[in-house]
Amino acid sequence: MRFPWGVRVLLAAVVVALVVSVGYGIYLVGSPSAIRSIRLDETRVRDLENISWAVNEYWRTRETLPQTLEDVRDVEIHIRSATDPVTEERYEYRPLSGPSYELCAVFDTDSSEHRRESSRSFSDSRWDHGEGRQCFELEAPPATTP
Repeated sequence: MRFPWGVRVLLAAVVVALVVSVGYGIYLVGSPSAIRSIRLDETRVRDLENISWAVNEYWRTRETLPQTLEDVRDVEIHIRSATDPVTEERYEYRPLSGPSYELCAVFDTDSSEHRRESSRSFSDSRWDHGEGRQCFELEAPPATTP
């Protein structure tokens, strides 16, 4: 069955519009693999935030930093995950001097390329990272007296 010339043009226009729409949507949102990488990096940041909170709590209650993350696991403080969600390698933790310590992770993306610019808090910007291995030098806050 042959369609009249006008119907063929209309069908072609619809197909082109559909292809352009899907392509533009992928351009705006990103490919599924890019979105997955961003979500995994967000998980890594949440894990590091959780570890940081636990280390800070350890410092607050003992006035010393744990030597390893295993030391933190032995107390009432719960670390949700100390391992990368993909490689299952442990995040790096290293006590420095005084209340300072370092946390490191390997990221798939550069956070500046997908950062939400609306109302970012300091805690958000503290975890800005590039692609690859990134380390964050942090400091446990001083213990507060009750």
